[in-house]
Amino acid sequence: MTATPIAPWMTQNGAMLAEVLAPLHEHWFAALQDAVDPALQRTATTWDRWTAARYIGDQVAERLEQERRVIELMPRLSFSARGQIERGFRTLERVRREIERAGREQRADGLLDHLLARFVELLADWYAAIELATAWVPVDTLPAEALEILTGLELETRASAAV
Repeated sequence: MTATPIAPWMTQNGAMLAEVLAPLHEHWFAALQDAVDPALQRTATTWDRWTAARYIGDQVAERLEQERRVIELMPRLSFSARGQIERGFRTLERVRREIERAGREQRADGLLDHLLARFVELLADWYAAIELATAWVPVDTLPAEALEILTGLELETRASAAV
């Protein structure tokens, strides 16, 4: 991983990790809904569904993996919270792979619609679990690698918001 400068605001004022993640989650979730909502409309086309499936595979999957890595690196997280977050990640990954498969097969028989709606629901729950678990984790206690990942995610989010 190339060295990314740590965003100063992340380690100032005793910020808790949930305070850093919540606005990122909000932005990412809104972008996901923008991509998925057209596919869930009654008038959705195969192209709408395929676009939503590609967005999840191309944009969301890498972000989820990076956030999972931050969680793995956290020294101050309870065993039960870590387990809940990991189980949520595995479920998201399973549904994401099913979405990719259904998208490649251009299945318009309701399966892809169901999977997309399920993914949105699971992601909201996963973000909530992470924010709850990290509400008391000071950002300045995270290892350098976790801070680098967070900074990269934050910079990427700012860039996408500016477009």
